[in-house]
Amino acid sequence: MVVWCGNNEVKNGWEDWGWQQQYGWTPAQQDELRHGIDTLFGPRGILARAVEAADPLRRPYIPSSPLYGWGHPECVTHGDSHYWGVWWGEEPFEKYAEKCGRFMSEFGFQSYPDYSTVCRFCPEGQRTIDSPVMRSHQKHGRGREIIDKAMRQYYGCDSRSLTLEDYCYVSQLLQAWGTGYGILQHLLARPHCMGTLYWQLDDCWPVASWSSIDCYGNWKALHYRAKALYAEDANLQLFEQYYKTYPKDLKLPVPRYSLTQAVDPQGRLQATVEAHSLLRDVMLQTEPHVDGHFDINYFDLGKGGTLTATFLPLNPKADMAGVKVTVKTLNEILGKGQK
Repeated sequence: MVVWCGNNEVKNGWEDWGWQQQYGWTPAQQDELRHGIDTLFGPRGILARAVEAADPLRRPYIPSSPLYGWGHPECVTHGDSHYWGVWWGEEPFEKYAEKCGRFMSEFGFQSYPDYSTVCRFCPEGQRTIDSPVMRSHQKHGRGREIIDKAMRQYYGCDSRSLTLEDYCYVSQLLQAWGTGYGILQHLLARPHCMGTLYWQLDDCWPVASWSSIDCYGNWKALHYRAKALYAEDANLQLFEQYYKTYPKDLKLPVPRYSLTQAVDPQGRLQATVEAHSLLRDVMLQTEPHVDGHFDINYFDLGKGGTLTATFLPLNPKADMAGVKVTVKTLNEILGKGQK
């Protein structure tokens, strides 16, 4: 526990989202609501006093999370910050380096879930990015368009040229790239910024969203990136170098590699990739799909590099004997292979 917050985005909504006009409240009703907000959430309100009495560690209380919306300059100097200029405001990821608050308690970017998840809710005849079923599983009204815009900027990909399977994959790389960049900037900004929570961890149904784990428990690319950045021994300088080149500007060779797999005596599926060329964003998958995740995934390998990953099924009793491991790389998607 870091900080107690009286509410989520009530102050933000009251000041910035036009609630007064939207709901047609009279001046008298607005005064009553302001009084109620202060009575319940204020610095000496009901919740503040309850927290003070109940928390022996006397952790700080703020009336509302965030204290100021992302359109206010105070959002990076006071309280916690929900910075949604990236995503809602369609700003580039680089904005995270400029807009870094004291405690970044919300920020993020959408991606689609793994194609295996899509196949569980989307009939075969609907498996195009703009089909009615796929649109109904996109929570945000402009979500697909925002992803497409950033995908062109950072990956140089036109969504119309990608299969739905490849689109899901690249959207996850994009999410990991952008949200990971935000995490990195916030870590580098210490001690000004001493807390970072990206939005969001997981989903309650299969959907395109800001989550890093889909509703079936499968890790998306962002979860691996967050795990690496938040590690105690994370090499932030190495990540700084990583982010100096846009993926679209990489000169990637035709992917060449060897893949071997085996089930160890404990029944765990292990896959070893040996790179015969530079490989970028290697994604390991199980076929048929098994819910779970590899302990290492979405990784880069230099020519001659070798990596072994172990699959961790959600069901520890899952029989992995007949499961095949497959590989996807960004090399194939960008189509810039040089022999």
